[in-house]
Amino acid sequence: MEDATPIIHILDVATGKELRKLEGHTDKVSSVAFSSDGKKIVTGSDDRTARIWDAATGKELQKLEGAMFVVFSPDGKKIAIMNMEDETLVARILDVATGKELQKLGDAMFVVFSPDGKHIAIMNMEDETQITRILDVATGKELQKLEGMFMLSPFSPDGSKIVTTSNPYPKDMTTRIWDVATGKELQKFDGMNFSVLFSPDGKKFGNRSRFFSFSLPSFEFWQQTRR
Repeated sequence: MEDATPIIHILDVATGKELRKLEGHTDKVSSVAFSSDGKKIVTGSDDRTARIWDAATGKELQKLEGAMFVVFSPDGKKIAIMNMEDETLVARILDVATGKELQKLGDAMFVVFSPDGKHIAIMNMEDETQITRILDVATGKELQKLEGMFMLSPFSPDGSKIVTTSNPYPKDMTTRIWDVATGKELQKFDGMNFSVLFSPDGKKFGNRSRFFSFSLPSFEFWQQTRR
């Protein structure tokens, strides 16, 4: 932030050199994401706008009112946003090209697309219970309702499984693996919470420094080697 104006800096990964700045938001930037082809950037801000930028030039392409958290679909043609509605965060799917709302998905604390872009996972609370809902992106129809929460990206790389966790409040401290198509719980593992994700090959899941390799229906603990 420079002179109290939020500025997003785009850097070259190899050199750390600043390539360009994105300027326009008037309050703290809460989320930043690249499209899968790297050509666009979407940002969400506490100023309750989402902005889509040209990654090569830094030019603002679109300004979407009301959005706070934003994420691209894998094909870059849609974005999921969360915005405040009657003091509740509500998730929506918008068309990137037009800004048109495609689906209104309901209350949400966090959202993420599946790797193939066909499903979207939404996390929220119901009666003090952490819930993950899986919805069809095209129709907005709820396909599965699972117990637990997620952070980061909870889907396996092929999109067939999803991992959720439950922190000590209000229930327990477990990790569960679910079948996306059926909603069936494949495995429950005690003693792990927050920010769980699959490895790129889909054979492990973990958080922070602890990882677990598995071959359904059983899990085998595997400790990541520290350097």
